[in-house]
Amino acid sequence: MTDKEYREQKKRVQKYIDKWFNAMGLGWFQVDMDWVRAEKNDQSGTAAEVSTTWQYRNAKISWYLPVIAEVDDDKLDNIVVHEFVHILINPLTLVDKSEDLQMQHEYATECIARAFQWVWHAAEKNKK
Repeated sequence: MTDKEYREQKKRVQKYIDKWFNAMGLGWFQVDMDWVRAEKNDQSGTAAEVSTTWQYRNAKISWYLPVIAEVDDDKLDNIVVHEFVHILINPLTLVDKSEDLQMQHEYATECIARAFQWVWHAAEKNKK
C-alpha cells in the first residue's frame, strides 16, 4: 500500500469515526486506532478488529486498510458502527466458564442504554 493509498483509506475511515463516535456515546472510552497497511495474516478478509480492557473503558481498533479499500462507503459505514458496538458489548465475552457474567451483563446493558440515549440526543440536535 502506497503512502497516498494509506492516507486516502485512513481519511475514509476517519469520516465514519467522526460521524459515529460521539453519536454512539463512546466519548467516555479511550479508543486507540491502529492503522494497518497490510491484510490480517490469516487472509480472512477482516476489515477491522477490536481489543478491549472493558473494565477500564479502553479499546483499540485495528483497521486493515487494504481490505477497507475494497469496500464501498455504505459497507464502510456499517463496519465502523459494527466495531463500535463490539466495544459496547465486549464485557459479555466469556473468559472462563465459571465466571459470573452478571456484572458484565449489567455493564454492557448500561453501555448500550447510554449509546441509544446519545444517538437520540444527536438526532434531536441535528433537527435544530
